[in-house]
Amino acid sequence: MADSLRLALNQVHPALSQQDLEQAADLLRGYEQELARFATQVNLISAADLPRLQQHHILPSVALGGLILDRPRDHILDVGSGGGLPAIPLSILFAQSQFTLVESRRRRANFLRHCVRQLDLTNVRVRHARVEDIDDGPFDIATSRAVGGIDHLRQVAGAKLHEHGCLITTISPDENEPAHGELHEIQGPGSPTRAILLERFICG
Repeated sequence: MADSLRLALNQVHPALSQQDLEQAADLLRGYEQELARFATQVNLISAADLPRLQQHHILPSVALGGLILDRPRDHILDVGSGGGLPAIPLSILFAQSQFTLVESRRRRANFLRHCVRQLDLTNVRVRHARVEDIDDGPFDIATSRAVGGIDHLRQVAGAKLHEHGCLITTISPDENEPAHGELHEIQGPGSPTRAILLERFICG
């Protein structure tokens, strides 16, 4: 399992030093433990999915970093953060970027704050709010797991982006390709991931 984490991190961000790679893998393991510990208490992930937590959730979140690596990424917004996927793995991968995680449900926001404290993620801030109601930004990138549908995301996230920014959202394997944006089929150590990348001028 640890080898899968290191492999995924190295594939996405080969410039990481060995020390940074090991530290990031340790943090991902710590996050995985917290997610498994609170998954059913806070309704983060189904109990049936827990044995495949790393394969189906952690590793695919890291793999999304391949769409971020070569873009401006000083400030990243995550919309409807839930249990922290993909935002917390991405914040571990890109430790120099500042992440704002927005979650409207109090228990999930509290879980995210717990993870930030437990893992000492100094580059992560959690907002218990709806993304429409925050005045933060503009952001270089917005990420999400298709909360409320892509059309809704285009509206609420697009308004928070820099003119050069983009929205990256995962979609389910059986979801039709949307009319706008680039579809990316991401292969890595974890389960295959489908993601849509929309530039700011398409979102807004």
